[in-house]
Amino acid sequence: MFSRSKIAVPVVLCLLVVAAGYRVWWDHQQGGHGLTSGAKTMDFRPSYSPDGKTVLFSRFRKLCVMEASGRNPRFIGKFIGLQESPCWSPDGKSIAFVCTADGTYDIWTATSEGKDGRNLTKDSAPDSFPCWSPDGKKVYFSKLVGTGTSIGCVEVENGRSTILNPSDRSARCPACSPDGTLISYTSGKSGDRDIWVMDVDGKNPRLVATHPGHMDDFSSWSPDGKLLVFSCQDSGTRNLWIAPVSGGKGKPFTHHNEGHDMTPSFKPDGSCVIYARQTGEACQVMVTKVSAMQ
Repeated sequence: MFSRSKIAVPVVLCLLVVAAGYRVWWDHQQGGHGLTSGAKTMDFRPSYSPDGKTVLFSRFRKLCVMEASGRNPRFIGKFIGLQESPCWSPDGKSIAFVCTADGTYDIWTATSEGKDGRNLTKDSAPDSFPCWSPDGKKVYFSKLVGTGTSIGCVEVENGRSTILNPSDRSARCPACSPDGTLISYTSGKSGDRDIWVMDVDGKNPRLVATHPGHMDDFSSWSPDGKLLVFSCQDSGTRNLWIAPVSGGKGKPFTHHNEGHDMTPSFKPDGSCVIYARQTGEACQVMVTKVSAMQ
């Protein structure tokens, strides 16, 4: 006969396996599964490398990379101060990010390993949320202008900087289309915080996605340039939504009842969306398959 202790061990193990399986199923039902985890994890703005094999993100406001599976996370670079909002160059050889090494929030570039850091903007006013042009020659970013923000553009070669839409002091979080002709961004000039699109020279702004009474933010383009994925806040919770660039009604594809889903971006092959999910004091990297949006 088996003793109670011998029976209890496999029962407990079975229950643990079932619980873990249920957790994975529940995460997929709500939208995605975690690539990083931990009660004190602080992982923000993840993005895939152009080959889809590596993920770049900030961990405790330092630069970090890991395999696309979530394995082998490691810090890169030895910069003074804070590093935030990192993003890959189109060729995967460089990164752009926000860094406070020179005393304020500037846009920096470095190699993909965090070497040869260079301050692009050298601005006395804070800069944030950089993104590359598809040809790798420019970096767009949120630029503080007076008491608001507009979309700035800096040339990588010479550091020459311009403001694309100075009349809109509520514009932030730019993202460049795959063909390099359009920029999506967040703007509150219509009353709500909505997703807009404009030409790369700042002309012809138009509203793409709006949810009256809600806040839309952190837009990113699908690889074919037809869709925008973004964060939408409703009743204190942020979920991810997707909408056609051509206009029309968007739809949610994460369905959490608490927390915040932020800074989404597509995998280069279009199969997945990676994003940061904050719950309580923790923030982890999540990924969901595009098929889950259907």
